[in-house]
Amino acid sequence: MVRDAFSVPRSVGVLASLVAAWVIGEAPADAAVDVPMEVADIRSGGGGSNPVGGVPLGSRVVFRASNTEAGQEPWVTDGTAAGTLPLEIVPGGGSSNPGGFTGIGDEVLFNAFTAATGDELWRTDGTQAGTSLVQDIYPGATGSTPRALLDVGGAAVFRADDGTTGSEPWRSDGTAAGTGRIADINPGAGNGAGSFFFPARMGEYVYYRANEPVAGSELWRSPVAGGGAELVANVALAGSSDPLQLVPAGSTLFFTATEPTVGRELWRTEGTPGNFNLSQNFDGAATDSTINEIEALGSHVYVSAAAALGGVELWRADPSGVELVADMNGLGSSSPQNLTAVGQALYFTANDGFNGRELWRSDGEPGGATNLVRDINPTGSSACAINPITAVGDEIFFCATDGSTGNELWRSDGTTAGTVRVADINPGAASSSPQPVAVHGDTFYFSADDGSHGSELWAIDTGAPETTLVSGPGSRTSDPSPSFELSSGAVDLARFECSPTGPGGTFAPCGGLNGSVELPPLPDGARDIAMRAVDVRDNADASPLVVPLTIDTRGPRVVLKGKLRSSGGRAVKAKLACKRSELSGPCRGKVALVAAGGPKGKLGSGRFSLKPGKTKRAKVKLTRRGRALLGSADTTVKVRAKGRARDSLGNGGKVKGRAKLVP
Repeated sequence: MVRDAFSVPRSVGVLASLVAAWVIGEAPADAAVDVPMEVADIRSGGGGSNPVGGVPLGSRVVFRASNTEAGQEPWVTDGTAAGTLPLEIVPGGGSSNPGGFTGIGDEVLFNAFTAATGDELWRTDGTQAGTSLVQDIYPGATGSTPRALLDVGGAAVFRADDGTTGSEPWRSDGTAAGTGRIADINPGAGNGAGSFFFPARMGEYVYYRANEPVAGSELWRSPVAGGGAELVANVALAGSSDPLQLVPAGSTLFFTATEPTVGRELWRTEGTPGNFNLSQNFDGAATDSTINEIEALGSHVYVSAAAALGGVELWRADPSGVELVADMNGLGSSSPQNLTAVGQALYFTANDGFNGRELWRSDGEPGGATNLVRDINPTGSSACAINPITAVGDEIFFCATDGSTGNELWRSDGTTAGTVRVADINPGAASSSPQPVAVHGDTFYFSADDGSHGSELWAIDTGAPETTLVSGPGSRTSDPSPSFELSSGAVDLARFECSPTGPGGTFAPCGGLNGSVELPPLPDGARDIAMRAVDVRDNADASPLVVPLTIDTRGPRVVLKGKLRSSGGRAVKAKLACKRSELSGPCRGKVALVAAGGPKGKLGSGRFSLKPGKTKRAKVKLTRRGRALLGSADTTVKVRAKGRARDSLGNGGKVKGRAKLVP
């Protein structure tokens, strides 16, 4: 949950504008959606901290940002302004220029620069004390320049230069002892892992492009556990194929590579050395097919590629072959971009030649359902120049313009009605230019410029709001209409709902945004009260707050029964019973004995404390009148009880009943 917005007035203003639009009868593009909030104004004064490259770490996110006090450093946030802090590597306003944040277990590895060590491998557990150099791989101030970090389960694979063997594949578990070179593929000072080293994991191996003096730049692999490297595919027997875009799908690794007779095309391997094949020569010639993107969905990959006829369109490949999914632009090119798999669907932007570049969705089947989701900008293209699509749960977030506002944050569930602007963060024709920073559970962190603070860290919580009990009557109450104080971290909270018959009962509105909840009158008895927060999109807390509560509005009933027993002339033992129906025992109070039909006046009094359903003898101290009457009696004397009793809730009741004193 994102809580405690630093810029609450801004997010409240966004929500207020939506409400106002509904009041005047207009359904805005960003109606009934979760409200984004600025998490923190990291660089105060409007310059913008430009947050980028975040990864989850426990309940927080680590990312890069800069301000005048700390310079450009790693930062950590828990979604609150107070919990957004720098992790200073170069104190006093200097910059470590960190990057490559990669989560491994309960820490994050990244590269960072200091004057003493150069650009080296660092680690953090999200605290200042837990941020430290892993190893000075290239001893001294030069720096090993670790890049392309890939999480392989408890460790990261990356490239680095130790100053002796050149840039080669390395592996680290976050400790100095667990950091070492995997292999010296290009012996000596040559670079085996150069600037196009982009590893991908498939099974128990990591695959990557590496340069070896004999084979050239080809596809290699190393065990995830480290220790050695082997050539997988020597695609270009003469020269280098320079493999790129490595994408695993099931047990097949797809990649692009250049072979002199076909140009740069789509290839595949099952991973074993020497086992590789050309998947498709899309243009049927020795020229490149302009394979712009590859995205995995299940056991298939989807490729934006140019065929001999039809331009750049969407294709599907698996080990059995390649098929055209959809030709969206006839003889032209729709040029699918930003391919993003979400569940069983593929989202992307494309230009069909009529609507400009817009958002599309495909079920991935050749000739199946590949459709324009919404023509967001009827007068042109809606897609932003830099427009990654980010999946959050079963929805996507992206940057778009509808022609009336600038480039703003939009979301889609794949339907026309469900494709809406989240908010006009930078109002009017200006652009907030949102870009993704990280996804943490249901929360999407992104950078945006609201026109006042520059590009800062924002967040939107897409999940159902949580419900927290602030105060209540406890487990028992004498109030038939009990009241509670609730809270929720959701900035887009709409209301609270209650069910007096537990979480399986019927919920009805019972409280507003201030969290004050009062239930309608309820009958006496024990029950479970279920309460939940609901946001503006009618997302309800899936785990309602359940409070066991006993309502007891009736006073206790205590009865004198049986026979009185003398305690030596100055007292008697009165047998009292507290009714079993009492909900809030014990029954406590005073009892007085008076003659039944005899002289007036109190004969004796005493105190009692009884559990519900229990009978107990209470000592009643006799008055002088009582001693005279009861002590001299040689016949049976009838008495009756008078008094008041109270239960633990303060409900008042009477003490009644008659008894006999037997000599």
